[in-house]
Amino acid sequence: MNDSDFFCYCDFPTPSQDVIDKVMWSAHDGITNSRNPQFITRSSITPDQLKAFTSSENLTLNNTVYKRAYYRRYHTSPLVANWVSKNITPNFGQVGSQVIYHGQTFSPHTDGGPREYILNYIVETGGENVETQWFEEPGYPLVREPSMQYPDPSHLKAVKKVVFPKGSWTMLYGRIIHAVAGVEGQRVQLSIALSKEEFKRLKEEHNLDLKYYG
Repeated sequence: MNDSDFFCYCDFPTPSQDVIDKVMWSAHDGITNSRNPQFITRSSITPDQLKAFTSSENLTLNNTVYKRAYYRRYHTSPLVANWVSKNITPNFGQVGSQVIYHGQTFSPHTDGGPREYILNYIVETGGENVETQWFEEPGYPLVREPSMQYPDPSHLKAVKKVVFPKGSWTMLYGRIIHAVAGVEGQRVQLSIALSKEEFKRLKEEHNLDLKYYG
């Protein structure tokens, strides 16, 4: 498997400071005041999975025990969406601030809803060695159904690990099981959701390396 099966770097403009400020503010305000969340729980989570999320403080990835983190996405100012529309693409399903905090990793998952492909700009990495990791579940294909959750991921097999630097644009395919591990503080990203049609258009326009899964 190649890097392009999982992700690619994108040569897009650096967000302006007012955009960065709005992303950081929405993350801080969302955490502090529980306002404007895009994501808290998925409707597909079973009662047993929900119990695992709330009753266990730790989880094991690749034989390493991590403290379970909170993961949230928050709506941002229209200024952010306007900047994305003018500087990246006017065709996207969702834009917001994404934050992982109060722990080291969020459970491996696949994305659902409009997040078939995800374009992220890393505002704060959350630490020097924070890894984005991709997994296979033994006995299943690499590409999985949307909105899957693994509150106990100890049986998953890691197939790719990358440390993305601050200030980088990265495109991911959301139907491969993935997680972020090793967060030490707060990891904040500007996160943009794309459908397969929106991604295909952007890929062709900018010659992006990430594989198109159709």
